[in-house]
Amino acid sequence: MNLVVAKASIEERGIVAQLLQRCLLDCSTPGRAPNRKEGEFGYPWLELYWTSPRRHPYLLRFENQLAGFVFVRSKEEDEIGEWQWQIAEFFVLHALRGRKVGTTAARAILRSRPGVWQVSYDSTRDEARNFWASVARSIDPAAKPRPVTPGRERYLLVTREANSLSS
Repeated sequence: MNLVVAKASIEERGIVAQLLQRCLLDCSTPGRAPNRKEGEFGYPWLELYWTSPRRHPYLLRFENQLAGFVFVRSKEEDEIGEWQWQIAEFFVLHALRGRKVGTTAARAILRSRPGVWQVSYDSTRDEARNFWASVARSIDPAAKPRPVTPGRERYLLVTREANSLSS
């Protein structure tokens, strides 16, 4: 598969911001309107992905075309939980879903750093629940989702080896 998962540069911030708006629209509930006068959804952590050493933005490209993005972050000192890394946001363009782009990207991200990963998702969305169940089984066949809050579940996945992503 010709998929590249590469750290997004500051010059690519605008591309990531556009994809983030698609992601937030895709995940919005009926009746939820954008919360900015410009017609956008707010995302207070966006800038931190280029300024904080704990946050890492990635762009996905499939066959040299933009395919999506992933936000990865490490746990802050004041956060509790047994995880070290978290997939904070994960988005693949609709046209590429069902072609293993998301599965391949998720595995690459999860295997990019050893440790305990937290992946949470909207458990009311069948597509998200089935996708993350499949990815989790490929990393740890015994992985089971854990409830977080009503409508939210998470997986804790342990990776032991690190692969390198493009930078």
